[in-house]
Amino acid sequence: MNNDGGSRSQTHAVVRQSTVGGVEAAVKEAVERQATACTPPWPFPRVVAVAAALAAMLQLTGVNAIINFAPAIMAQIGQPPVTGNLMLESWFFLSTLLTIPISRVAAPRTAYIVSVVVASCCCVLTGIATAPGVGLRGTAQVVLGGGGLLAFAAAFHAGTGPYFFILAQTVFPSAQRELGASVTQMVQFAFNTAVNVLFPVVSQAISGGPSGDQNTGLSAMFFIFAGCGFVGTAAFVALTRPSRAISQPDFATDGGSSEVVSGS
Repeated sequence: MNNDGGSRSQTHAVVRQSTVGGVEAAVKEAVERQATACTPPWPFPRVVAVAAALAAMLQLTGVNAIINFAPAIMAQIGQPPVTGNLMLESWFFLSTLLTIPISRVAAPRTAYIVSVVVASCCCVLTGIATAPGVGLRGTAQVVLGGGGLLAFAAAFHAGTGPYFFILAQTVFPSAQRELGASVTQMVQFAFNTAVNVLFPVVSQAISGGPSGDQNTGLSAMFFIFAGCGFVGTAAFVALTRPSRAISQPDFATDGGSSEVVSGS
């Protein structure tokens, strides 16, 4: 009986802790949404700039290029194309499950920013692994390059992909959500098309043509993707910087204040 009582107490404690985490995440999201509702309309250039930064964080980190050319990329780091592609596709599915616990502890904006930074760092690791000048071969190249790709996929599917479509609407002032979401979708589609068309062309050109070392161009592209991710993140943070100037008493907990998106 004592064991049963202890088990019930532990179960109740876990449930309470899980519930508190979910409530805190909901409060953060509600504060951000109320803040954008109270924010005056932005100038149109700022709407376009935020949309471009948000879309760049999604598409210019190279996710579609990595997915479309996964067999070739995995082959160049020492894995059979079919095996490498199967590994990535399986990992894509598993990593999407991480979205559920993340959504209970982090606001969409925070989760999006962190996931893009992680994905960009992973692009750097994969670029190092495929760079001919580094001289990685065999197990070291597979571990660094393959690990970088798997970590990139996890960051994208657990954070970047899911939260993009939330932020495409909620990050803009309420009076401009339709405009902001439309511009964001248009820009991300343009970026997506450009990356899919230009990735093999630019990669081969950097490598010196079809007869050159293709790892040279592949490595350079990963560094370019990383740079786009870091620059896009910096621009997005600057354009939607948190502000404590607007108080939200309806959502305050324990006398604390929450970060909201500034309208200045």
